[in-house]
Amino acid sequence: MREDGRFSLELWRFYESWGASSETQQENPQTRMLSNDSEEVRVTLQGTYSSNKEESLRLRGFQREGINQDFTEDRDCLVGGQPTWWSLDGLFFLYFAEEYSHWKVNAVRFAGGDGIKAVHVGARKSGSGYAHSGKVTSGTNFADVLARGSEWFEVEDDEWETLQVDARFVPARFVEFVAKEMVVEERHKHGLESSVDRHVDGEVSFRGWREGLAGGGVKLVLPPIPERRTVDSDDVVVPSKPCMQGGFNMLGDPDILNFRPVSKL
Repeated sequence: MREDGRFSLELWRFYESWGASSETQQENPQTRMLSNDSEEVRVTLQGTYSSNKEESLRLRGFQREGINQDFTEDRDCLVGGQPTWWSLDGLFFLYFAEEYSHWKVNAVRFAGGDGIKAVHVGARKSGSGYAHSGKVTSGTNFADVLARGSEWFEVEDDEWETLQVDARFVPARFVEFVAKEMVVEERHKHGLESSVDRHVDGEVSFRGWREGLAGGGVKLVLPPIPERRTVDSDDVVVPSKPCMQGGFNMLGDPDILNFRPVSKL
């Protein structure tokens, strides 16, 4: 991210495996050759960004240490008709449990939680979580309830226990990124055979948050990669999205990356 409002982001993933070549599988194990399979994916995004002042929710005092961090509101990812709130490390989230009229804290599946898809209204884990806020009553602002530190509960030994926590709103920045195009390059290698594919998608926008008002780390919700077509088929593969916009990983949770400032020597 540059001071003139431009950004450049390159994502890279590499996978490599080694195994016995099928042509020499029956030969002497000491003389058979190894086959090298690899897959390399590079995604390049360049464009402009803009930021606006917002507030994040700071929670402190929970027994589960992962909850004790700042949470930013994601208006594109709704549960129970309300925006979700996501921790700066992207592992924990708050969602509105409509059937109980309070906010619940849960985690992505990678962190051992139920994941965002499982807690939607009517889903198998709807209303589940590690902690919950006080009740949202008629005429109460939904977000205001989050900052009532005396009304929180945390589960311990399968029982809900009242807990006095420090809950407050603190300054943060919402950042919107706009790239003119997304370039995806894929390189595949199987033994002696190799191939290179290049996909170019049109303008794409995605969002992020900066910790504090300046100089802090940045959390990005990555955009989805261009739609692919199945082999020998014209059918476009479009996985179900747990949120309205943004990319998602193989577990169904938002695809989040965290960047920390580089220390200057």
